Amino acid sequence: MTTAGLEHRDIPGDLFPLQPVEPTGDFPPVMSVVRRSLGRWDNRTAARLAFAPPSPAHAGSAKELRAALGLPPIGSREAYRRREAACWPVLHGFSPSVLPRPADWRAGLEVTGYWGLR
Repeated sequence: MTTAGLEHRDIPGDLFPLQPVEPTGDFPPVMSVVRRSLGRWDNRTAARLAFAPPSPAHAGSAKELRAALGLPPIGSREAYRRREAACWPVLHGFSPSVLPRPADWRAGLEVTGYWGLR
């Protein structure tokens, strides 16, 4: 089942990023060109803005599926708020030895360490 299908049924989905994608005041968004802290408020705001537009991967069939299921577009503020309100678990696949878990992350945003095939 797709993440959209799970979300449509109010079942927390499969969110497994390999970098810290959730907004935090502890550091600037990892997907930006900024390499220094902008301050707590600006770090969080920059992260929200960086992930607001949907990726090209979601521009086609995923967009159509979400619309058919009555779900907001992926990457929209409404979609983010729905996931946050439901406290969806998010398992981040990076090492806390390299980058500690941000202090301002809610419960359910976990740093699990690196994943890989052995």
